[in-house]
Amino acid sequence: MKKLFFFSILALLSLTLQAQRFDWVTSWYGSSGSGVENPSNDIIGTVFDSEGNIYVLGCYYPGAQPFGVDPVPMDIATPNNKSAVIAKLNPDGGLVWCKGIHSCKRTNGTGYVSPMGIRLVGDTAIMITALMTLPSTSTADNKLYYLDTLVESIIPYDTLMSNVSAFITLDLDGHLVEDHFLHMGGVFNNGEPIYDSYQIHQLSVLTMNQKSFVVDNNGNIYILRKAIDGFSAQDSSFVDTSGIESYYFSVSDGRVGALRVIVDGHGDIYYTPQHNSQQWNLQILKFSPHFEELLGAVYLFDSTDVYHTSDIFGNNSGSVMYKPTVTPTSFEIDEANNLYLWFKVYNPRSYLPLCNTNAFAFRATAQGTYASMLVKYDSSLAPLFAEQMRFTEIPGSNTMSSFSSSGSVFIDESTNTVYLSGQSGKAPLGVPPGTAGYETTVYWGDDTLDLWNNMFWLRIDRDNGNLVSYGKARSEIGAGTELRTNGNGNIDPRMGIANGKVVATFNYGHSFSFADTTVDRGSSSSWATALGIWDEDGNELACYDFNAEHNYNRNRGVYLKDSALYITGVLFSSGTFGDTTLPNAGCRAYIAKYVDPSLMQPSGTREQQHIVWNQTLDFSAQPSPIALNATASSGLPVHYASSNPDVAYIDDGMLFQASEGNATVTATQPGNYIYLAAEPVTKTIRTSQGGEGIDNLEIQNSKFEINIYPNPTDSRTTITCDLPITGLTLCDLMGRSLSTLHNCGTSATLDLSAFAKGLYLIKVKTSKGTTMRKISVR
Repeated sequence: MKKLFFFSILALLSLTLQAQRFDWVTSWYGSSGSGVENPSNDIIGTVFDSEGNIYVLGCYYPGAQPFGVDPVPMDIATPNNKSAVIAKLNPDGGLVWCKGIHSCKRTNGTGYVSPMGIRLVGDTAIMITALMTLPSTSTADNKLYYLDTLVESIIPYDTLMSNVSAFITLDLDGHLVEDHFLHMGGVFNNGEPIYDSYQIHQLSVLTMNQKSFVVDNNGNIYILRKAIDGFSAQDSSFVDTSGIESYYFSVSDGRVGALRVIVDGHGDIYYTPQHNSQQWNLQILKFSPHFEELLGAVYLFDSTDVYHTSDIFGNNSGSVMYKPTVTPTSFEIDEANNLYLWFKVYNPRSYLPLCNTNAFAFRATAQGTYASMLVKYDSSLAPLFAEQMRFTEIPGSNTMSSFSSSGSVFIDESTNTVYLSGQSGKAPLGVPPGTAGYETTVYWGDDTLDLWNNMFWLRIDRDNGNLVSYGKARSEIGAGTELRTNGNGNIDPRMGIANGKVVATFNYGHSFSFADTTVDRGSSSSWATALGIWDEDGNELACYDFNAEHNYNRNRGVYLKDSALYITGVLFSSGTFGDTTLPNAGCRAYIAKYVDPSLMQPSGTREQQHIVWNQTLDFSAQPSPIALNATASSGLPVHYASSNPDVAYIDDGMLFQASEGNATVTATQPGNYIYLAAEPVTKTIRTSQGGEGIDNLEIQNSKFEINIYPNPTDSRTTITCDLPITGLTLCDLMGRSLSTLHNCGTSATLDLSAFAKGLYLIKVKTSKGTTMRKISVR
């Protein structure tokens, strides 16, 4: 049987994160809640104090024990009552304290506590927010556990409603400092209160997101809310409802005289909006440190020129009125108390002017379903700049599936830049894959971006909103299927930035290429979770695959702190964190710590490494093949190449004799973001007669048949196999990969018309093994 000829492929592989560098991972699971679409165990937000302690805000259902404890008694809970948990971990992952907020059992439905956000206030306290259902009576079934204490009611109950937005401040030892509970209401134009109203955070679309509020250096609190300032009239004596089928009305129709913020069940704060509010709008409310005073309020958009009368294909329907839907995904504040609002708008078919100014207006983006937008405000809520991501228009085509969806914001104070994450892509409707216009051009301002169908981050100048640099990751699953950033298509990628490094988690389908490494998952139909590392210029440095595959895995946060990387998320499958594998246990919330000093090493500084190769290559003394054993002082893998594959060739670190002659074997290590490339080391070998030669390639111990035709070819060639082809790679005679296909089925076609005349190699991989065949281009 002739030897199987395998040729080594020289790929410059960046370092895949070493599994053993994970220090610890801790999690909780178990629940009587239902449905993976609405996870019962989750981590909402995480903050760190100056000593490296970790404060985690999350939620759980009865049956789960966050960090191994039950922070509140659950015996009174109905099965679907969601509870909030706030816990402190030390830098080693050990639990310091854990407290919970558990809602009541209600006779007319289930109660709930939905955690909304967490912030560090100075370095002395933490503030958390949550939506809460309050007891309507003092009966035995309607009890509320609040920070481990059983209480009858935490605020004076009135007829407004039973749900409140809670703002709770704890010191770093978990002791209560203060708490406030807010409703949002209104007043009729005759001065009478409106009793059927909404609380502030129920109107916010930032559920399951820690970015719903910020606190400035003076302790002032900025709350982001979705401004649905409309009300349903229960008492028609205060408003004329004659001829109106629905009693829903708003500030914009003049029947509401003012908005009303109710703090702690009393102490109303009244104000009159300066601009019309629509259901598509957003609003920022600025409160004094103890919610004693409303210091400012601003809507995002003026309602002028928002509606349009054309349908989604641009046809004038004459009567259909399309309204944008505004969805904020991140709300941040910098050291100078400037605010950054990063959001997306659904179906923005006209210019969207900002309130309080005529200086800024977002451009028309009718060609996309979503447009990602950024607004910077000063502390007085005056806009400083506005910019957006948009798509080029394809004349005559409907591109409603195109979108740019916003993620998170990270403010880099050291370089005066702000990082934005998100996702861009999908297939435009009406444009077939592979035709002109399928990959729509993406813009930021006047800059053209190569971001079609990618998860991305942008680095933006904080003074003017101009693009500085960007990075991306793209799935190779196929045309029209996007790489996802938060499981099941939800767009909420999180980032960590330090010392010129950018880290982000994302979900991928089937396979993806990153940092010159291809992660191939074969034909799996589910999505898996990975983490990527870039430098600040967008160059890919390294990646880590968590081996966690499920469509509902969610990546909640990525944080860089003191040379450690903290990753939070939700698993609906098993996941690998170094030497620890979390088994599949349904809905599991986790936080893991990965230590890598290089992440805190300034970008551009790398260490030296060298290759050690104390081996004699001699086929007369050793039978073919010879196992090559060079090592690098860095511990990174060494790669080999033969100068003459006709004489000696390399496969998987093994040196094979092919024919008589001389060859030089070179050992290389290209380096990565930690190490510089090593100096190559070479060794010469002379072979004797008896080798097979490159012209005699055959399959060794083959359990499958392949055919390649035509061969030679001047254009296309077809490869067929009696087994599914999982990988197909075209190589040159030095073993360098020129083109790669995945999951081809039993037949694949290669277009070689762009390649120079000469001899090439085709590497075919199946479940039964791998073989390589030559092909001639004429």
